[in-house]
Amino acid sequence: MKNYLKFKLFLIILFFSICVFPMNSNAQQPIKKNDAIVIPPKILLKKGNIEFIGGTGNTLLDAIIIKGTKNEKIGMEAETFYLEKVYGKKNIDWKILRQRVLEKDKRTYDFFIIETKEPKKTINIFFDITEFFAGW
Repeated sequence: MKNYLKFKLFLIILFFSICVFPMNSNAQQPIKKNDAIVIPPKILLKKGNIEFIGGTGNTLLDAIIIKGTKNEKIGMEAETFYLEKVYGKKNIDWKILRQRVLEKDKRTYDFFIIETKEPKKTINIFFDITEFFAGW
């Protein structure tokens, strides 16, 4: 009976330690900067010096930020690169139904509506293109 209780206590401690101290080494670690805690942005994908940072891209507030592009041509190529990495070949696995540039709070976004072939669905994608977009 004592061994059963010890084993039960061991399982409880093990469960607690896993919940409180997860062993995910890829997790974003907070950084203390000027007495403020800053969580570094999550890098979703890299291509050379170009980084795709941020969220899912499904909403404006969760846009994918493109960093490291030198001009609009490279920026547009980067958008296509990202979409092909996630959804497959353009005009084979997915196609653009609509694209437009939006501005909000001094940031510029490229908004895509794409349609995937298999399974057939419509997806909204927002890229934050502020770094490379020159305006009209």
